[in-house]
Amino acid sequence: MTPKAHMVFGKEPITLTKANSDLVSCKKGKLPILNDAGEVVALVSRHNLKKARDYPLASRDANRQLLVAAACSALPDSAERVRMLVEAGVDVLVLNASQGNSVRQIDFLKQVKDQYPSLDVICGNVVAPRQAKPLLDAGADALRVGMGCSSLCASEACAVGRPQASAVYHTARFAAEQRSVPVVADGGVRGSGHFAMALALGASTVMCGSMLAGTAEAPGGAFYHEGQRLKLYRGAGLVGTAPDGAAPSAAAAVGGVVADQGPLGNLLPGLLEGVRSEMRRLGVGSIPQLHEGLYSSSLRFQSRGAGMASSVVR
Repeated sequence: MTPKAHMVFGKEPITLTKANSDLVSCKKGKLPILNDAGEVVALVSRHNLKKARDYPLASRDANRQLLVAAACSALPDSAERVRMLVEAGVDVLVLNASQGNSVRQIDFLKQVKDQYPSLDVICGNVVAPRQAKPLLDAGADALRVGMGCSSLCASEACAVGRPQASAVYHTARFAAEQRSVPVVADGGVRGSGHFAMALALGASTVMCGSMLAGTAEAPGGAFYHEGQRLKLYRGAGLVGTAPDGAAPSAAAAVGGVVADQGPLGNLLPGLLEGVRSEMRRLGVGSIPQLHEGLYSSSLRFQSRGAGMASSVVR
């Protein structure tokens, strides 16, 4: 409610760099950007400056906008959802399916890439090169790897899967040889050690479910039980989570609860520092350097029992 006489405005067209400079110079909290008709078309604030300083890797375009990904089912009626997401400025589309090597997902991927060739599409899930190849041939920009390894997978209902370390290694190697396509290790990540293992096996990043489900930013209702604050956590394969009108299917996941962990900002620094520590122990300074050591055989793996593995340099 600042009086107009005390306001400082920017005029369109204006670059973000110039707008930020004007905001700092005028020592105001916000800088409205007006068009020729005097209408507000944008707003630059000091909060934007702080975010750009604290999270320099969160954006990639000249406007410093956050990168946004959205999930979508590979169904014919999802075409309208994709159109609306593209119009809203989505950066990445994630096709959601427990088994990605299907005619339905491949056809849907081809349709999306034909209509929106600049849109990045992450496909999956897959656990073997023969599953990955049809998706790579259809234009997938990244692959999710993992089946039956999530903390919410009910082994009694989901009998098909593959050990996650083997799935990530073989699929990532095949994808790198084909088109240098990155893979996402999806499932089984419960700490910075698992994160580092996935990267050492060839993954470019990981998906985290239960590890982040207790944060304040994660969806799910919170409640108290015996003095402890808990949050609901359930998988996409849980009965009752299917879209309206979809045919019911066998449950491939279970529901559960996790301890409330507070804001995500309190958890991430420790996780990232844990990954950095593992990278320092391996003597590498980047993920590409880590993968180079993996495929040149300078990186070795030693079984450590109970399905765990530790990476060592020889």
